[in-house]
Amino acid sequence: MGFDSAADPDPNHLIWQLLKVPRPPGLSLLPTHWGATKRGTVNAEQLPRMPLSLMLQFKRPEYLTTANASQWKLWSNPYYRFVRAAEQHRVLRRLDRSLAGDVTVRYAAPAFHLLSDLEAAQLAGEVIARSGHVSPEELGSHKVWTYQVSGTTGQGNPDGAELPFSTLQQLFVRQPAVAETVGQVSVYEGLERHLDTVAVVCRERNPALRGVIDRWQQSLARSNLGLDRRAALINYATIQTFCSWQRISWWLLDGLEVRPAG
Repeated sequence: MGFDSAADPDPNHLIWQLLKVPRPPGLSLLPTHWGATKRGTVNAEQLPRMPLSLMLQFKRPEYLTTANASQWKLWSNPYYRFVRAAEQHRVLRRLDRSLAGDVTVRYAAPAFHLLSDLEAAQLAGEVIARSGHVSPEELGSHKVWTYQVSGTTGQGNPDGAELPFSTLQQLFVRQPAVAETVGQVSVYEGLERHLDTVAVVCRERNPALRGVIDRWQQSLARSNLGLDRRAALINYATIQTFCSWQRISWWLLDGLEVRPAG
């Protein structure tokens, strides 16, 4: 479900011409549609003040059970493996190197293969908890990643060292809470700086993306929508388009609450 609490453009509004899609069906949200919340309305203070992006490239592994499997000698037992794609891997390694400290980039793969296991994990909300994550830089030039369970170790083929295959919970550690001075006032710029940093790297060596965003930016300028923070919107669109093309899932975390482990 998606909704906008600040706008309700009618079917003839310029925004639908700009997006080149018809106005989707919907309804007006009323307070009776949801229960009371302890947090109330989200405001700027609740947004990440030290943003940290998490980008995950999900992989569907094979499950190998026989001794003639290519990497059997690494495990001598049934194991999982996924194969990385060359061009996609190149892009992910560039992100991993260029955005270290701002973006955590990982391949993610589950440590189960039966449909019944998938259904059980979905019902329990444990799909991510039962998946492992490995850095594209750690995978390096190896084409294959092999493992048995998440949260332990995995190995690249053919001669990769044993490296952590961390769960999502193991990827980050909690930051100690920092007491804030009562009445302290600060300018909120962290999110916009973060979007600009990530968008610059997404545009590098990507003329197709630059062309699409430039044309959209020109359409946006001609629309006279009077948008605030236009640069942040363009940077957000750049990152989201990049991730969509690369089939990457993107989350924004608060670096004051968590930081990458290790």
